[in-house]
Order: sequence, then C-alpha cells, then structure tokens
Amino acid sequence: MAEEDKVIGCDCIIPTKSRRNWSELRLELLELILKRLALVDMARFELVSLSWYAAAKSYISSPVNYKPLVPQTPWLLLPRERIDVGRFFSLSEKTVYTIGTCLKALLVNDKGV
Repeated sequence: MAEEDKVIGCDCIIPTKSRRNWSELRLELLELILKRLALVDMARFELVSLSWYAAAKSYISSPVNYKPLVPQTPWLLLPRERIDVGRFFSLSEKTVYTIGTCLKALLVNDKGV
C-alpha cells in the first residue's frame, strides 16, 4: 500500500487513481450545491477553481436557475474607512465583512477568514 493511497481521517483506503479532482464536478452538481449556499459562501465557492467560478457566475446571472434554497438575510452597509474598501455587517452571522475592489471583491471577515 502506497502512502498516497491513504485518506486522512478515514479508515478506508482509496486508490489514488480512483480519486476525482474537485474542479471536475459536473455543472448540475455544482448548481445543486450553489442553491444551498448563503451569499458569502457563494463568493468563497467561486475561489475554488476556474470551473467553479464559471459555474457560480452562470448560476447567479441566470434568472431561470437562480433559486436559492437558503433564505438570504440582508447585509447592512457600514461607513467606509477607505474609498476602495466597503464594509458590511451580516445579520445572520453577526460578522463584519470587508470587500476590497482591488481584490476582485474577495470577501473576508475581520478575523481574516
């Protein structure tokens, strides 16, 4: 048994050749995942790979497909500290998020997560 065949946190052995690349998931499956994500998680979803980014943009921009199963709670816009950075408060997560225009709207909370 090769070291690369071991799966961390699992008692089973999965041969390396049978493992799949997460970026190769089918579009239908990605859309099912997207329907269950909150807004901030959709933004993080886009960062996984180019194919996930494309799937998220396609899903969000389609009025036919975009039907989130998770209620989207509003975010409160906070006063700006800098011109190129927006700050928002998530009511559901009770967290402040910063959106920097220079980082293509990468969402990070005040803890850096």
